[in-house]
Amino acid sequence: MVRVTPSATPTVTASSTPVPLAATPVAPAQTATSLSSAVSSLLGDWSFQAETGERDIAGALRFQVEGAELAGLFIGQRGNATALANLRLAGNQISWDLVAVRGTYHLEGTVSGSSMSGTFRTITRTVNWTAVKEGATALPAATPTPR
Repeated sequence: MVRVTPSATPTVTASSTPVPLAATPVAPAQTATSLSSAVSSLLGDWSFQAETGERDIAGALRFQVEGAELAGLFIGQRGNATALANLRLAGNQISWDLVAVRGTYHLEGTVSGSSMSGTFRTITRTVNWTAVKEGATALPAATPTPR
């Protein structure tokens, strides 16, 4: 996995329009405070990994606020960055489009604390992906207590 430091300045290779925070889809029961909490917990760098069956894809996701809008980047292993297009956050559901050389991929997933996971579709298959927030530690596996 790639670790991206906040001082890294990636070169953006594609542009997108960030999503206004006020226009981010919100469930009717969701308040402005919980939206702010959902957005703020997403901000920062996330280690990204997907297994296509042919090769692993690793990189980083970076979410930030630009003005009053949520924006994101996918940063590849070589440091090249691509803006996330059509970025949406509704409760714990997240989606975006990644415009790549071989086409546009629509990723959908669920955010759960310091991790998220989901799928995207290629021409031949559905691919599972995961991301873990940088600096977050995975919980150790539970060990049964001997009796």
